[in-house]
Amino acid sequence: MSSAKRFLAISLTFMFALFMFSICAPRTVQAIAAALVQVVNTPSNPVPVQPVPAKQAVRMSCHVEVPSGAYFEDCTAIDNVSSNTFVVPTGKRFVADFVGANGSSTPTQGALEVWVVTNNLEYLSFAVTPLSISGSPIFTLSERTTFYADPGTSITMYLQTNSSSGGTYGNIILEGHLEDIQ
Repeated sequence: MSSAKRFLAISLTFMFALFMFSICAPRTVQAIAAALVQVVNTPSNPVPVQPVPAKQAVRMSCHVEVPSGAYFEDCTAIDNVSSNTFVVPTGKRFVADFVGANGSSTPTQGALEVWVVTNNLEYLSFAVTPLSISGSPIFTLSERTTFYADPGTSITMYLQTNSSSGGTYGNIILEGHLEDIQ
């Protein structure tokens, strides 16, 4: 029994020493580090900085309606600032960062996919998530992506459905930024 008491006393002493060290040591280290690190930006000794190019944000959207008798319908991406068809400017590359969509449909025609297609026939397909609110079928899409479009490229977005009976409508957005081509 005495060896168990001795082991317990040594263990408690060791734990107490660790506890005291953990409380006292960080403050001491912080005080020493604060005294040693001082950044001063003077004209005679300037702090070097690197310029970070600003990203030129682009957001485009379109409204699409798939009528009864059709499986898909397209809409041209419209720049939300100028309300014109978006075309990637000369000397720039468009980098898509996000695609989103929402809308509703009839019970007989549900949305399946959103397609983003360039005039160079490069495309991406995104599956939508079907939901139901009070028995009315709706869909949503919210996805981060990376998609590139070169200068002079226009973008068309499609909404594809699973049936040609009924009707589906929705809004599609595409967000990204322009980068300088080097």
